[in-house]
Amino acid sequence: MIDKAQDMATIYHHGQFRRSLPGQEPFPYIIHPAKVVHYLQKYGIDDEEVLAIGWLHDTLEDTCLTYEHIHATFGSRVAQGVRLLTRDVDNKTYKERIAAAERGIQMVKLADTLHNIKTLEIFSPSGIERKVEDCYNFYLPLAERICPPLAEKMRLYLRKFLGRESILSETHPSSSLPSLL
Repeated sequence: MIDKAQDMATIYHHGQFRRSLPGQEPFPYIIHPAKVVHYLQKYGIDDEEVLAIGWLHDTLEDTCLTYEHIHATFGSRVAQGVRLLTRDVDNKTYKERIAAAERGIQMVKLADTLHNIKTLEIFSPSGIERKVEDCYNFYLPLAERICPPLAEKMRLYLRKFLGRESILSETHPSSSLPSLL
């Protein structure tokens, strides 16, 4: 199941690239779900359906893959998990959805957030601010409850990022990130 999910994610994310800093080559988007799955495994997740959700978590949002195709291929739990992780509602409703989800879905979202926090510099100033606020106000407390080692890694990445404020001000001069903390 995990290999099939990886293959499907690779096919559907083919030709997509993740943002990069000016002057840097963008990298294939599939690296992001690969990192999410890596973090899931690192923090003790071995449930094949949860790992499949990790591979597929952005496909409904960012590709032409359909819920029906995921359901037919992987079953209800995987399809529902991917749907729950799809940002198709306002931020408040999305967080309520994550808060009410099973632990496996929450872990996928935390692994996704961890990778985004590790790579904060690729986002716009408003994206950085939103991700940092969301992390401190919602995802970090959630991680502290269900996976303290992942929460500690989030804190580490945020501290490392904030230690690179000169990089931030060079790449995003209008950022007000320090005022958030």
